[in-house]
Amino acid sequence: MDELRRHGYSISAGTLYPILHSLEAKGYLKIKELVAEVL
Repeated sequence: MDELRRHGYSISAGTLYPILHSLEAKGYLKIKELVAEVL
């Protein structure tokens, strides 16, 4: 999101994540899930 803002784009998470999900469903993206450790 920060990278998009630096280039002048203003996209909310509510817009971005459905687009990413759609691209993943169509096979354009592959999701890599990571587990974060809480310190």
